Amino acid sequence: MPLATANEICRLYLLALLVGETVQGALIKGATVWEYLKAASTYLQAVGKRHESILIDPVTGKTYKPIADAIRDYEKWEGMPKKQSPLTKKMILNLLERTKDHPIDSKERAFADWCILGLHVAYRRIEWCNEWNPSNMEDFHRAKDIHKSIYQCLVEDFQLLGQDGIFLSEDAQLNYNPGLLSHVKVKFRFQKNGRNGEILTVAANVHQPIFCGARAAQRIKQRAKRLGIDPHQPASAYQSNPGSKRPSFFHRTLVKTILENTAKSTYKIDDLKKNNLSYTPHSLRIGAVVIMHCGGAKKHDIKFKLRYTSDAFMAYLRDVPATAINQICLINATDVESWDINLTLTDPIA
Repeated sequence: MPLATANEICRLYLLALLVGETVQGALIKGATVWEYLKAASTYLQAVGKRHESILIDPVTGKTYKPIADAIRDYEKWEGMPKKQSPLTKKMILNLLERTKDHPIDSKERAFADWCILGLHVAYRRIEWCNEWNPSNMEDFHRAKDIHKSIYQCLVEDFQLLGQDGIFLSEDAQLNYNPGLLSHVKVKFRFQKNGRNGEILTVAANVHQPIFCGARAAQRIKQRAKRLGIDPHQPASAYQSNPGSKRPSFFHRTLVKTILENTAKSTYKIDDLKKNNLSYTPHSLRIGAVVIMHCGGAKKHDIKFKLRYTSDAFMAYLRDVPATAINQICLINATDVESWDINLTLTDPIA
């Protein structure tokens, strides 16, 4: 068999590998593809079928160009970042509508409260949700300190304030008229950026109470009380079944599943991956960034309210309808050749 023909056969073998026709029936890394090809070439040489490598072009003496090009393109796409998708208000509304008849302490209703609050404070997963499904109160992720405290937020980390900002006792917080809440102070005992103990104020939303962070925090505290959670224990509790005697707690896999199901229902999509959508517990933090950015918040306001110490939040900006509409507004309002002093161009995140 001429080497040129062997090159083409090798190329066909390569194409099969690139679409996942492997022993495991799965896609593999570009570096692993090279190892498959080298192994095939070495085998043919070892059994005496060929003296030269089937990867080499007999004319140029280099790697056969179609093979090199295919792997280069494959590694290019392989290296593209898999961006996580943001939680949106539309998804929260969908979740609330689909689960309106569920028990108030169900995982879906409880999760909706964390989503609402998350869009205000940009929770990192570790700050409110366990990595694994905890089997007991000793099975939560611990902070690296001498006391080995539970890392995620506790019930006592929410302080609700009443009308005109009056301080409420623990019992009063549970029974206070939600329509009269002024705000909630959320404490972050541990943070990735080291600003441990930081407190963030979330104002009550009187215009869109369904998205009110203060009301969501009150429901979280009330739920914890009903489920027998002490103030110094994790707040992310829910009741897995109406008859359950012990509380359950949110963890990464459960949150990912609820988010994915909610996204499929909201956007009428069966295959999220095909539509380049990926949801994880971090989607709450991304959603908070996207909302503030689309609303025209200044860069320093996003950094302050969402607890960033750098411009790292810029990596979470997404191509969403609101940014497209904002661009049209700027184009319509701006003429770069006009001397009209009233026409100005501003950077919404400057």
